[in-house]
Amino acid sequence: MVRAIFKDGLIQPIEDLPETWSEGQPLVIDAAEAPVAAEDIEAWSREIAAAAEKIPEEEHERFLAALEEEKKESKEQVRRAWGLA
Repeated sequence: MVRAIFKDGLIQPIEDLPETWSEGQPLVIDAAEAPVAAEDIEAWSREIAAAAEKIPEEEHERFLAALEEEKKESKEQVRRAWGLA
């Protein structure tokens, strides 16, 4: 992938082009996503933290126990598949 910028109505590469490209070769260009502002990330983080605080402690514990059980079962399944059980 070649990185470029759109400036003064033209697409301008900001790094070297591949030597295999030839003059007049058609290209497909996708716009990169706009960077996320730090304020937006901080606001999102606060929203997530506030939502997590509303979850009862026993739900956190139940989730972590289920996650640990899934991890254990996954390891056992891989061991059986590899003939290590």
